[in-house]
Amino acid sequence: MQAHAPLRVLVCLAAACVACATAAAAPAPGSRQAFAADWQAQGLQPAKSSLDLLYLRPGGEAGAGALQVAPVEVRMRPDWQRAERTLEYARLPAEQVQQLKDEVADIVADELRKAFADAPLAAAGASPVLQARVLDLFVNAPDVKSGVRARSFTTSVGDMVLVAELRDAPDGKLLLASWDHRAAREFATPRLTTRVENATEIRAAAHDWARLLRREMERQGGRG
Repeated sequence: MQAHAPLRVLVCLAAACVACATAAAAPAPGSRQAFAADWQAQGLQPAKSSLDLLYLRPGGEAGAGALQVAPVEVRMRPDWQRAERTLEYARLPAEQVQQLKDEVADIVADELRKAFADAPLAAAGASPVLQARVLDLFVNAPDVKSGVRARSFTTSVGDMVLVAELRDAPDGKLLLASWDHRAAREFATPRLTTRVENATEIRAAAHDWARLLRREMERQGGRG
């Protein structure tokens, strides 16, 4: 029996290596790969698109009929406050973080409304429902109010991920989904960055994304 012990040890080590490799291969929650895996699990298939990711339900009508736009959700990148040196001494209170998220949500929602301005809007409970989310929002210089007097200079405002999901209201079935990373302009030299510059860059990114989303929905035989 003892002669077989090394073999058992090797088998256990091999199984442990396989388990570790499987765990390492699992996509991080909220990542591009995680969204793709989740959408595929719900029956959607990838489609060619100018967006980073576009998934459609085979045979489904993505956006037929009136459209209901859900409130935009915003999530910050976990370590985003480390980018600004002044925030090392004066972290943003929860109310200021929420204010920043609300401002971004309002901008994205406004650009969505403009992009779908000529599409019929449905009352609550009608179908389908377009849900937009801003994820991994990173703002280099949020221009916060604090006891530290400072001016921020950056080469870029930051970046964010925009996710859109179109669901059939009666049963919540996912019809279309997209994932798109949007980065602000990069400048060769640092520039003074205030709340105005932040809002301008975020709006520009949301503007381009919302119109591209609309065009893709039309191209795929959905809205329009």
